[in-house]
Amino acid sequence: HYIYGDSPLSAEEIAAQYEDAILENAISNQEEIEYKDWLELGIASIKSKKAGTNTILKYFTNAIKENFNYILLLFYYSNEYENSELKNLAVQYCLDEISINPNNTDAYYCLALMYHNMNVYSSAVKYYQKAFDNLKNNAGLYYNLGLVNKAMGKTNESKLFFQKAMEIVPEITQKENTTAEMFLDIELLSRKIIINFKKSNYFPD
Repeated sequence: HYIYGDSPLSAEEIAAQYEDAILENAISNQEEIEYKDWLELGIASIKSKKAGTNTILKYFTNAIKENFNYILLLFYYSNEYENSELKNLAVQYCLDEISINPNNTDAYYCLALMYHNMNVYSSAVKYYQKAFDNLKNNAGLYYNLGLVNKAMGKTNESKLFFQKAMEIVPEITQKENTTAEMFLDIELLSRKIIINFKKSNYFPD
């Protein structure tokens, strides 16, 4: 693994080297690549701008088999590195999953978060509501429904959702810039996902 902070190389050069190293190691040792490695490969590939779209999507697809929520990482890093094609593919991946598996609550919620992040509020509400049946005690869902209704000018509805969120998690408030914002912040969600598996030194703090 490559240490990000002290390296004289650019982030793109480090990512390219990391991508090559992990693939070469798997080939030379004839080992099956684990889901965390597929995920790191996908992120490194986006950063390096070296791999093609289909290759990056393959990396993430292999990781998503472990946890569907990893699709948010594809969305976040595609947005961060201004790759609109991959960003749109992340949205389409969720839509395709829903058509195949209409009971996948994670797919509805991830899709809602993406649309909310893109300020496509009507679609965000639609998919938050689709996720609602299996997430009735999820404070983040109520809070995000409050945010999106507030953005749409539906003040009364937003207050009801905020109130419900606060009943579940009392420290949630309607004030801006609180920890409650983490429910919508794709970057914070992405970092939370990353620390759920053993991080390499590649990821900066």
